[in-house]
Amino acid sequence: TTDERDIEYLKVTFKPVSITINGTKTPLVEDRTTQGYTIKPLPNGDYAVTINRVKSGKVIITSL
Repeated sequence: TTDERDIEYLKVTFKPVSITINGTKTPLVEDRTTQGYTIKPLPNGDYAVTINRVKSGKVIITSL
């Protein structure tokens, strides 16, 4: 990511178990307006991931 503050909306084919930005773990949160990420199950085993971040950098999404 390049913008300092932003919200990313992603569709992934796996359930994330952790997300890091520049090596710092980002918390799983209930509210998309809070810094962290949310996960919403979609049909066919996919997931909608929203990342609300306050710094730019390398984002890594990890699955099992």
